[in-house]
Amino acid sequence: MNEFHYNAQCDPPLPVMDKAAIRETLAGYAYASDVIERERMTLLQHMTPEEARRIWQDLVASWEASSQPTEGLDRLGLWRVETLVAVRRAFEKSAHARGLA
Repeated sequence: MNEFHYNAQCDPPLPVMDKAAIRETLAGYAYASDVIERERMTLLQHMTPEEARRIWQDLVASWEASSQPTEGLDRLGLWRVETLVAVRRAFEKSAHARGLA
């Protein structure tokens, strides 16, 4: 059986996390996820077969490019940026909807 021990002598010391802030952050991520999912469903409802095929072809091209080490990493970096922008937009919409921005 594995035992886990907390090392209180961490260097640098681990920060103490505020439980309320963690709950609020997780709730914000859940809300952002819901917003993104609703937007995705709306997009899919109005997508034409041609648009769907173009997206599929782009995904296939990205997969094939990933066989080249540097191109795959570039695509992964671009995907990461696109994801961060989508999450940022969801948070902004959430803040506006709640009157916080």
